[in-house]
Amino acid sequence: MNGEDPCEAWKCDATQWPIVVLSASDRLTARVSLGAHLDALFARRQRVALCLDLRQMTSVIDVAARRRLVDWVNMRSAETNGVVAAVAAAITTPLHRGLITAVLWQVKPQMPTHVFYAVEEASLWLQEQLEADVRRR
Repeated sequence: MNGEDPCEAWKCDATQWPIVVLSASDRLTARVSLGAHLDALFARRQRVALCLDLRQMTSVIDVAARRRLVDWVNMRSAETNGVVAAVAAAITTPLHRGLITAVLWQVKPQMPTHVFYAVEEASLWLQEQLEADVRRR
């Protein structure tokens, strides 16, 4: 992992539980995985809504890293669907918005998923999705 600490690349904020904000720093690289944070959330076995705050990212995650992300999401989709009610991403650059759109085409999430410019917009939408999820259950 080249000495990089995944906890430094991703910040997990659960103060708005059940909305969890996972913020990527600009130090995020292909060798840093989000999987450990998600595994910890999944282990709680409680419904959550994820807000991926990618606004600080300036570098591009390479094709191999995107492929690993798609593979991981596909491998864990049954577990994810049981825990994650909705996913929102806050992304400001057109390049990163295009990359996440490409990943979403490959993953085809089973839960509501949307891309926003601001975390505040994303959080409001996630709250609506959580309320709808409660009504569906």
